[in-house]
Amino acid sequence: MPAERTETPPTLRVFACEAIRKLISEMDIYGDTGDIRLDERELAAELGVSRTPIREALCVLAREGLVRSIARTGFFVERKSRGEIVEMICALASLEAMAARLAARNALDEDLEALADVFRDLDAEDADDLDAYSDANLRFHQEILRLGGNAVIGNMTRA
Repeated sequence: MPAERTETPPTLRVFACEAIRKLISEMDIYGDTGDIRLDERELAAELGVSRTPIREALCVLAREGLVRSIARTGFFVERKSRGEIVEMICALASLEAMAARLAARNALDEDLEALADVFRDLDAEDADDLDAYSDANLRFHQEILRLGGNAVIGNMTRA
């Protein structure tokens, strides 16, 4: 009987992806012109997981364009040009518009009320607290994507 391939549980890979995304989002990647290398061993130790889910997460992030892999060298944070960022925002806006259309057509009343609650939270956030406002804004947009109920759009916009 051939041995079945075993994989790291998706939750560890997802955990590592989210943690590395957060780490990258908090970096000042444009403040330094040098390459920013992501060390698998350091990430594994910091996150308390083995290197396997770290490697898998870095491969996912490379497919998403957040990092780039250089053979026998490692993974590096990818810097986007202003034009690339604008194109990404336009693509995301298009996907979110379709998710909103699907949500308007298919969402239950209680789902729409929950979305309204998130919007009220967004509106109530102190304008001086940029982090709180940003978090509320992100929750609002994630809820629209979730209510759209389209798995492909959800996967493409996963943050």
